[in-house]
Amino acid sequence: MKILQVPARHSMLAVLLSCLLLAPSLAAQAALPEISVNLPVATAWSDVSGTVHLEVNPHVIGDVFMSHVAEGELLYLLPQGCGFLCPGATPELKSYPFNIPPLPPGNYKLHFGFAADTPPLASFDLEVAQSSFEATAADPIVVLPQAPVAFAPFKVDVVTMRNNLSPDAYYATVKVRDGKIEIEYSVESDSSFVLDNNTLSTTIRGLPAGRYQLVVVRRNTDGTLVQEREVPLDIAQGPPVEQVHSLYHPDIDHYFMTANEPEKDILLDRGWRIADEGFYAWHHVWGHPENARPVCRFYSAQVNSHFYTADPKECEQLRTQNLGWQFEGFGMWIIVPEAGACPTGTVPVWRLYNNRYAQLDSNHRFVVDTETYRSMISDGWIGEGVAFCSPVSAE
Repeated sequence: MKILQVPARHSMLAVLLSCLLLAPSLAAQAALPEISVNLPVATAWSDVSGTVHLEVNPHVIGDVFMSHVAEGELLYLLPQGCGFLCPGATPELKSYPFNIPPLPPGNYKLHFGFAADTPPLASFDLEVAQSSFEATAADPIVVLPQAPVAFAPFKVDVVTMRNNLSPDAYYATVKVRDGKIEIEYSVESDSSFVLDNNTLSTTIRGLPAGRYQLVVVRRNTDGTLVQEREVPLDIAQGPPVEQVHSLYHPDIDHYFMTANEPEKDILLDRGWRIADEGFYAWHHVWGHPENARPVCRFYSAQVNSHFYTADPKECEQLRTQNLGWQFEGFGMWIIVPEAGACPTGTVPVWRLYNNRYAQLDSNHRFVVDTETYRSMISDGWIGEGVAFCSPVSAE
């Protein structure tokens, strides 16, 4: 039984999604629109806006929104001509604003297209310059962006009280616990932090919303700790998270997950059961932190199962190679681990594989409970490690 896709929650949303994700046969019949972009002067860790000029049907509804950021590239989805929904109209040149999120300094590629699974219409280079804001003796701690948002990365510059330290002899660590962000530095080796005279600069991956105390601590050569600075830091609420439901069907002994409430309700009426508490992620493409990755969703009729991955290479392999998996789009957006570890404020989501490829019965399960993970491994499933990092609870 193939799991059916269900309509979007609201009729207007369904129309918008149908415009954005037209079937390839319809898109191929239409001439590619003329597109140009006015790019802003961008500085590091600041919100800026640009404008994209696009030929569209005058009746089209929608805005330009960012799909995701990955490895120096940003993807923006464009409003698309509505085809048979409003035939006969002459395309008009319209201008749409788009937002560029706070980014570290560097060179980026901005892609503009109609859908995430098709080649972009146009790509543009963007250089993000160093910020003019910096820590000074008068203002010894600078946070950029100045109003960090939940689960989005931010930069901290700190003027330390030790002068003339060599960058390759400077070591620092960041610990987050009990509402405190503690930056501890000392004279060590193998530093991954940047030192400019006596200024420490580091990037924090992102934290849950709330008020924190940002504390700078110096470790002396004799091992004693001295607190140098302490300031409050407010991290604002970000886009809301939604529950990802974990389901199980006893007749086929398969697991499935979805962040789509109507899809979950339909499946519960068709013999599926709630398997466990699930986890949390960002569902809508226009509401997720910029460091969250899209989760590719695939279906195989051969094994009657779905598969999910946030690994771009794994996703691309399944999409481009004839392996029997059909790409169904992005099922959710979520934070991924680094070196197998999840950032503060998130919990690991473990991936399991039933190892039944030879029987044409492959299936995966995703769990947050470590006891369930170990128990299923004991029952013959293969533990594939941490796949995602879930926010602890709905905001």
